Amino acid sequence: MRFGQRFYKLLQKEPEVGSQTMGSLVMENLQWPEWQKLYQAAVLELDKVRLQERVAAAEAAICSRLRALSPAVDSRSERHAIEDALATLRILKRESPGLRDLAGQSNQTGGAE
Repeated sequence: MRFGQRFYKLLQKEPEVGSQTMGSLVMENLQWPEWQKLYQAAVLELDKVRLQERVAAAEAAICSRLRALSPAVDSRSERHAIEDALATLRILKRESPGLRDLAGQSNQTGGAE
């Protein structure tokens, strides 16, 4: 069993009475849920087809949020979180077998129009 599969199964476990699993912590501690929920769904996805869709959705939500952010100092921490999330999505696309090919094809098609 690969690390991603073990991690995902851990997140799917039901919480025990009086305890809090990582799965419940993941969704409760979101500072910017409008894009973080989609980002987490992409990072935790194991199915290649759904992964492609989730990565695209997360990137779209992040880009939308970046356009909405003001250049003010008060958004600095969210900008750092967005930079980290985008870096993780790039690694995920690079390291996921078949995902990079699908992304490359869509980028080539989009650029040719």
